[in-house]
Amino acid sequence: MTRAAESEEATERARIQVELDLDGSGDADIQCDAPLVRDLLRLWCRAAGFDLTLRGGGALDHHAMEAAALAIGRAWRLAYGPTIGTRVAYDVAPRSDALVLVAVDLADRPNYVGDVPVPLWEHFLRTFATEARIDLHVGCMRGRTPEHTLEAAFTAFGLALRRAMGPRTSSPKAAPAAEREGEAVVPRRRKASRDGLQKANAEVHAKVGKRELPEVAAAKERDRRLHARTPRRPDQGHV
Repeated sequence: MTRAAESEEATERARIQVELDLDGSGDADIQCDAPLVRDLLRLWCRAAGFDLTLRGGGALDHHAMEAAALAIGRAWRLAYGPTIGTRVAYDVAPRSDALVLVAVDLADRPNYVGDVPVPLWEHFLRTFATEARIDLHVGCMRGRTPEHTLEAAFTAFGLALRRAMGPRTSSPKAAPAAEREGEAVVPRRRKASRDGLQKANAEVHAKVGKRELPEVAAAKERDRRLHARTPRRPDQGHV
């Protein structure tokens, strides 16, 4: 099944056309008037493994950035569809003096929390998360240069998306299904460990029986000697 979609967004100052393939090889063919947009989206595609084609005009302003974010976010949601993957993932990316952590949840709960140092790109990421209907968190752990911080953020964003869209390694319904079909199911490791611990405790109790441990016997002997040395007052009765 091909996960690809097209989208278009037009404003008074810009018109953006997008083709996005989620199962690509990381190629980005971006034609716009803003070099930084090209660089950041190429990093994002390379990290996520997306093929992106973007055609658009306009300067690097609020309207053009919003149109690009809307078009890419909508194309991503259309291409991803109801596919079930890992869903929740995070990743970290360095870039010179910057280090950024990004976490995503692909559930249908649009939300954005971040501290990107450039308000225009902060608005881009928030708009993308809203249109793609994902929960996106961007934490800039360190960074002196805004450009390096942005590069690390988009790289970590792509890596986190790639991991979140990957296949699940296990399914909680797999074991019951196998049991219904009469297949042998390996016990869970936690249950096996609990059974082994109970068996080991039973063996210890069988060997020790009612014998006192040496430490307990020594403590009782010390208490007996201490009471024997302590003189009893006449007004004290027997316990």
